[in-house]
Amino acid sequence: MSHPHLQSRRLFLKLTATTSGLLFSGLAFTAENSAIVNRQNDEENAAQFPLLILHADNSITVINTRAEMGQGVSTSLTQLLFEDLDADWQQLKTVEQGWADDTRFGHQNTIGAISSLIAWNFHRQVGAKINLLLREAACKVWKLSLSEVKTNQGVVTNLKTGQYLTYGQLSKLVQTDLPKDKLALKQPASFSVIGQSKPRVDLLEKVNGTAMFGLDVNLPQLKVAVVARCPVFGGKVQSFDATEAAKIKGVQQIFAVPSGVAVVADNYWQAISARKLLQITWQEGDFATVSSNEVLAEFKQLLDAPGKVVKEQGDIALLDEKKERILTRDFEFPLVAHMTMEPMNCTVWLKAGSCEIWAPTQNSQDAQSSAAKVLSLAKEKVRVNMTYMGGGFGRRAQDDFIVEACYIAKKFAHPIKLVWSREDDIQHDFYRPLNAQRISVRLDNNKIYAWQHKVATYSTSPYHFSLRDRGTPSGDWVAYGGADSSLYQIENFQTQVHLQESPLTVGILRGISHGYTHFAIESVIDELAEQVAADAIDFRLAQITETRAIKVLQRLQTRLANVVLQDNESLGVAFGHEKAPSGPYQYYNAVAAIIERTAERYRVKRLIVSLDHGQVINPDGLLAQVQGSAVFAVSMMFGQAITLKNGRIEQSNFHDSPVARIAQSVEVDLLTSDSTEWPMGVGEKLQGTIQPAIANALYRATGQRITSLPVDFSSLGA
Repeated sequence: MSHPHLQSRRLFLKLTATTSGLLFSGLAFTAENSAIVNRQNDEENAAQFPLLILHADNSITVINTRAEMGQGVSTSLTQLLFEDLDADWQQLKTVEQGWADDTRFGHQNTIGAISSLIAWNFHRQVGAKINLLLREAACKVWKLSLSEVKTNQGVVTNLKTGQYLTYGQLSKLVQTDLPKDKLALKQPASFSVIGQSKPRVDLLEKVNGTAMFGLDVNLPQLKVAVVARCPVFGGKVQSFDATEAAKIKGVQQIFAVPSGVAVVADNYWQAISARKLLQITWQEGDFATVSSNEVLAEFKQLLDAPGKVVKEQGDIALLDEKKERILTRDFEFPLVAHMTMEPMNCTVWLKAGSCEIWAPTQNSQDAQSSAAKVLSLAKEKVRVNMTYMGGGFGRRAQDDFIVEACYIAKKFAHPIKLVWSREDDIQHDFYRPLNAQRISVRLDNNKIYAWQHKVATYSTSPYHFSLRDRGTPSGDWVAYGGADSSLYQIENFQTQVHLQESPLTVGILRGISHGYTHFAIESVIDELAEQVAADAIDFRLAQITETRAIKVLQRLQTRLANVVLQDNESLGVAFGHEKAPSGPYQYYNAVAAIIERTAERYRVKRLIVSLDHGQVINPDGLLAQVQGSAVFAVSMMFGQAITLKNGRIEQSNFHDSPVARIAQSVEVDLLTSDSTEWPMGVGEKLQGTIQPAIANALYRATGQRITSLPVDFSSLGA
């Protein structure tokens, strides 16, 4: 719906006189707004707000303040903004990727599925406040009160005369300082944009190749850098000889940086060719003797000893009482690499007294702080522009590649683009830590009576993505989170952890620690249900009182009543959740996995996913996140483990660390709720549910419990 004309010539003349020809002028962004984009616009006559630019032609440019890595946040957050702005979706001109600015944009880090959770209030409030300012501007033109005007699909209507003004026609008149007080937001019954399957706003440019990812950044006089890093974690450069490497045409400089030896050249091929010719003597350190098999063996031994208690309620000593049944089950999980399609990269242009950075980062604000520290600049003098990114999965929450690029850029007056190879990416990742777990449970009258969960793994605190939590006890929660809470009503509950510090860089990966702690929990719950001869869903329902969780499980159970398995098919279920002690952070999901046995292998045929992650913003986007999560889960469960030998990662590329292929894609049947609660992301939060559901289905097919990943089919007779 568009409204290009005013109904009153007098009103038109009045407006154009007031706004100095607002309909016909042009707008140009300064170089400092290069994140919005190297393009000409009509700045003089556009209204600039924290999250959008309202143009005189009634079009709107939205600034996406979160990392767009394929999850669709550019679209869903625009829907939240447009809902309370009361804008017409046809007004959307473009969505530009933003930059780090906590004053203008608030919290921006795109981690833990929180983008929609935070935007549910922040973006909607901004939209509502701009809407109020537009109504106030129209009231001044018409000399009316707010009760005498209303907005709808990008226009303000005079309720007395029926005249209207488009938002664009008010762009020069509107006040751009947002009110400080919170405004009432639309109720779900009035939603016209939220809950609709709007097309992806980034689809066309990603199809036609015009989307700018980090690797696409190109600036005048730009040079490309690569770094040779010690293959052993914690190792350092002892000495190096760059004589032969320096002979490569185009090489500019070769020098040591904290992470290794940097090679800067005119292009990537020259830089990587020169790197291969470097003669480096590494001081490998004690970690050069460490291998993952030995680490896992040590972690498993630690489970026999008391650990640090991080959560306790009731009396865990009751595990030793002579109650009905007791079950103890051990699990072990390997290192997992992120393997984003786009390797790490960062472009840094250090100027006199300031710096501009282009990076595919999930954590732009901490990246800004870290860069400022390395460059000895005030944070406000460092602009971090967010580009599109070819996958994130938590890897791009780290600031290491941005810090590395800044150290290199300190030696140059022109832009430097640091590029990691695929091998760099896999062998110098911040891996999901390998770990061992033990769950001990006692039942009483078919109810969980006592539960103890032990986790032995590497400390994540030294490498935590958040500068606030790095090096603090809270930085370790992402190593064991999920083991320390439960919706299952357990009177006697305890979580113990053994955390070892290591030079091996570890961090978060899609699903964080819940990916492995929930796997262990849901595998044990499934086994307990079998012990008491209960239906897997009925058993879970008997242990839960949370209403939203119960509805999710019941919805799945209802759908399964109509599922008829073939002779070669098996089904397993699992439940997943998180719920913060206070506030709106919570989600609930349940998955049924159907696997089939073919002549050659087992295959995940279908996933039935029931979820309540709050209000659905974009149904198509939600389905895409679930489908992507399914592929990711299959890759992790049936791919190749990342292994450590002599302090080095043994794998280097997709040939020895494969991901799921098209033939392994999974049919998804999605069941959503009618929840109007605060929304949360989905793709990440399903990992800890999809995987144990598949494992439980494999148990029903083979009679063997899956207690380690990746799945060893040879041990299953497949």
